[in-house]
Amino acid sequence: SPKEHEATKKAVEEFLINEGPKLQEKLKTYATDKSSYIEEFWYDSYLQFTDPVVLNLNPFFLLEDDPTPLRNNQITRASSLIFSTLTFVHALKTRHLEPDVIRGTPLCMSQFHRLFATSRVPTENGCHMVPHPESRHIVVLSHSQFYYFQVFNESGDLTLTEKEIAANLKAILKDSAKTPSTDIAKKAVGVLTTENRRNWAKLRGQLESDDVNREALHFIDEALFIVCLDHVQPASTEELSNNMLCGTYSLEQGKQVGTCTNRWYDKLQIIVCQNGSAGINFEHT
Repeated sequence: SPKEHEATKKAVEEFLINEGPKLQEKLKTYATDKSSYIEEFWYDSYLQFTDPVVLNLNPFFLLEDDPTPLRNNQITRASSLIFSTLTFVHALKTRHLEPDVIRGTPLCMSQFHRLFATSRVPTENGCHMVPHPESRHIVVLSHSQFYYFQVFNESGDLTLTEKEIAANLKAILKDSAKTPSTDIAKKAVGVLTTENRRNWAKLRGQLESDDVNREALHFIDEALFIVCLDHVQPASTEELSNNMLCGTYSLEQGKQVGTCTNRWYDKLQIIVCQNGSAGINFEHT
């Protein structure tokens, strides 16, 4: 309304005369030793978030099916996505990645280094991002069980072909299928990343009190990214979207099972279903 417009206009004018100049000078002083005055505030807005990141914070997107129908199976699709992603990571690490451009102006690409080999680690006083620039392995989740294999050598070169990646994934699928789902449910630690962040910090602290657990958690943190091999075949875009956002959920003999436990929400995840449908769920910070 005209009255509300005038009230807003007056408030802005008063701000420009009173608090505005003082705050502007403080902001200029704050920015003198920073490449971006807003970056730290931006990170804090996400990292101080204490509710579960699932549904509330982590976004997802769907990937188009492979244009070649015969390649739309889990192993082939996952291998292709892993190989393509690793090629991208290598270009990023060796500074051969062309910058994104808007209207002829190159954009800052510094945040791209936080996409990979980075983990959101919870504490009771907020989360922090921990980068691992020397990371050379990826972690694969299948039936809520964790596997890993090295993908770069010490020189930073990609060591595996797409076929070799596929062979690794086949072995992982075969091994992970040996354990009954109800037994897996008892040890599906990935589901803990869906907890309230302070609760997750306490639970993680309890896990890390054991040396073996601490080493395993750090190995997950240090991975370039996570690959989730889901044992479902979404029949619609809605089913696929729900699976990428928060996973499926069901009870089996009183135990929670489903793809909701086949996740690690503190890192970037490439999710591939049995029918080759795929998507990304990533930590927003």
